[in-house]
Amino acid sequence: MSLITRRNLFKLLGLAAALKCAPRELLRAAEDRAGTTDQQPFSYETVRDAARLVAKQAYRAQSPLPKSLAKLNYDAYRLIAFRHEEALWRDDKLPFWTEFHHRGFVHRDQVDMFIVANGKAKSLPFDPRFFQYRGKLSDLHVSSDCGFAGLRFLCRLPEREHYQEFCSFQGASYFRAIPSHEVYGSSARGIAVDIGLPEPEEFPKFTKLWLDTPSSDSATMRMWALLDGPSVAGAYEFVITPGLKETTLDIRADLHFRRTVKKLGLGPLTSMWMWEGAGKPAGDHRPEVHDADGLLVASDSGEWLWRPLRNPKSVSVARYQFGGVRGFGLLQRERALDAYRDGEALYHLRPGIWMSPRESWKDGAVELLEIPSDTEANDNIAAYWCPDKPPQAGDSLTLDYRVACGSLEPASHVGARAVKTSVTARENGGTEIAIRWNAGTQRPWPLDLQIQPVVSTSVGEIRDVKLDASERDVRTVRFTLLREADRPAELRVFLRAGADALSETWSYLCN
Repeated sequence: MSLITRRNLFKLLGLAAALKCAPRELLRAAEDRAGTTDQQPFSYETVRDAARLVAKQAYRAQSPLPKSLAKLNYDAYRLIAFRHEEALWRDDKLPFWTEFHHRGFVHRDQVDMFIVANGKAKSLPFDPRFFQYRGKLSDLHVSSDCGFAGLRFLCRLPEREHYQEFCSFQGASYFRAIPSHEVYGSSARGIAVDIGLPEPEEFPKFTKLWLDTPSSDSATMRMWALLDGPSVAGAYEFVITPGLKETTLDIRADLHFRRTVKKLGLGPLTSMWMWEGAGKPAGDHRPEVHDADGLLVASDSGEWLWRPLRNPKSVSVARYQFGGVRGFGLLQRERALDAYRDGEALYHLRPGIWMSPRESWKDGAVELLEIPSDTEANDNIAAYWCPDKPPQAGDSLTLDYRVACGSLEPASHVGARAVKTSVTARENGGTEIAIRWNAGTQRPWPLDLQIQPVVSTSVGEIRDVKLDASERDVRTVRFTLLREADRPAELRVFLRAGADALSETWSYLCN
């Protein structure tokens, strides 16, 4: 497929420059010119066919980013900004606008953009005049073939007066979204290849994006993407629905593998966890710093598992084997501003992110990757579904799932929840653990309900199990773990009344 050739692209840019168009006029001229010469029929099948074709060819890496952009640091990169008045569809008074990310700093990958309208696609060429180069970058020279690094979608979210960003695609296959009144935190990506192994991970990239022109009454934004990497090529469709409490992305994908993959991560999610409570570094006034505080997994059997996150001393991969999963996510359960005391980062407004397949994924495990980090600028947490049998060269795989971003937990999770975990190592070698539970959607608990904690460990000995019931609809379980030498202990705790489980299963790796 050839939506626009490089030669025609230069012709377009040369024509626009000759006409000395203003940026908005330039965009219109480029669209019109592309529409008459390179407009092509388009559907999801177009992207699927392209992915199959690309997968049969040898992988070709992109040309490197110009040094002037590659050497930018974080602060310098922030001096480049898209001109808001140039947002795609803004002048058309449509419910969705699109702005574009510039290449530079760590955002080195070039992404080709196309606009789809009435079943036809046309290219949207890059032009530096779409951007502001401020401060010390005011004399930065950027060529017309630099290309975009990604995009962001804007709309008027519920209870918001003005258009604001609610979803962004930038960097490899990463994307993130927010509902009304929240700020960016955890993110997702299209796929993870050879993740959590003692060797470099592969990061396939979205190299082309097709944007479906919304109608005047559209409630969703639709986009298609071509993924390419050394091991895999794929076609993706995203249907994005912004909301008050939750923004969702309905995703289908068709993947084609060039070569055998050692470990595949499906529905991969990424976040950051630095400290909570006792782990706070000296001199920092903030009690907690994290984008998410735990991993939640819903199994086919009806069990819910909650695993609090950690900043480990060494790389840790925890594997949770299930016959099948209905969903998993990295959630931010602590929503109180005072818990973080950070009015700038606003960690209490970071959304959780929940991945749920249309049909449960079977024969695999949810893995949690935790990486040591000394700065909150690093995403050091990842969660993903790892099939027992990784794909072989020539295999294909079809996915259909939803990613939901927001403060709400899955509606089907009705059991008691572990909302706070405290782990304190003692000089005598013991570890004291306290877990605070609330009743979840089961509240209020009957006053005569006899609740018992069930505590187990893979190694070592559990002592002094106590249940504090001093608060209504809240229980705190306390116990001491005596470990065996330096062997890590996998702990599990849940609440029951008689033979019935009342809560999710709390799980923790103590090492």
